[in-house]
Amino acid sequence: MQPDLSVIIVNYNTRGLLRNCLESLFKNGEEIYYEVIIVDNDSSDGSREMITRDFPTARLICNSENSGFAKANNVGLEAATAEFILLLNSDTVITAGNLSSSISYMHTQPDVGILGSKVLNPDGTIQQSARDFPTLWTLFLETFFLYKILPHSGLFRNPWITDTDKEQDVDVVKGAYFLTRRKLIDEIGALDERFFLYSEEQDWCLRAKRSGWRVVYLPSIATYHHDGGSSSIHRNSPKYYLFDSEFKYFQKHFGSASAVAARLLMFIGVVSRLLLWLPSGVIHNVAHNHSARAWDKVRYYWFAVLHLLKSVI
Repeated sequence: MQPDLSVIIVNYNTRGLLRNCLESLFKNGEEIYYEVIIVDNDSSDGSREMITRDFPTARLICNSENSGFAKANNVGLEAATAEFILLLNSDTVITAGNLSSSISYMHTQPDVGILGSKVLNPDGTIQQSARDFPTLWTLFLETFFLYKILPHSGLFRNPWITDTDKEQDVDVVKGAYFLTRRKLIDEIGALDERFFLYSEEQDWCLRAKRSGWRVVYLPSIATYHHDGGSSSIHRNSPKYYLFDSEFKYFQKHFGSASAVAARLLMFIGVVSRLLLWLPSGVIHNVAHNHSARAWDKVRYYWFAVLHLLKSVI
């Protein structure tokens, strides 16, 4: 019997978060027949043993190296057998009815190729969940905080959706909960493996919309997402792949000149933010106020500056 849904989870050293994700998945996967495929990117934290021992019905595929998020998901896509395929981050927790509601929606909307949910922080506050396609203009707005001046205007509006309770067609949905269909993959291809981490979902959404598919944000389903946090801020943090992937996105879709301009805007953006956070971070550290947020911001933007400089030297 063919499953209604294939759920693909890529794991790399996220054992505790992955356990929470799988527990929520098996608890809330009511009313539909689904398969779970976990692609392990050469983890070293006991994740594989935990999966085999505690979640034996999940199919575990083990990579011999960390091949990147897009490539690992493509391994899962090749193994998936269902008409609908959900790419689910290993640091998420789904809520009751997510899967069945998502599949029902897709059945009633055959022109929707990609569906995203409302994404929440662990404390229930809203995470940025869907946005316009990145362009030099949106990057300019974000670099200089211009969208904060007139966030609802046409020219300077926020690139991220602000009405998070409204079902709407969007350009890009966040990859934490990313539902698509086999028909779309057969038509436009799998994820672009040039994106090691980040930007793969916006590239996929752009290719889908260019082929006539709709991308929809559906707030009636919600996903909790543990989005990294300060513990991952270090010189070699995966967070900094964001800048490399954004450069590749602009280069692929807008050409080399746009990619260079995007990298310059990114550099201006991280330097300006470093300068904004530096006084607060230093003052709190000297005063022993233990303001982790301020100092973490300083560390993050400092390492981001170093990463961007390294990428052009």
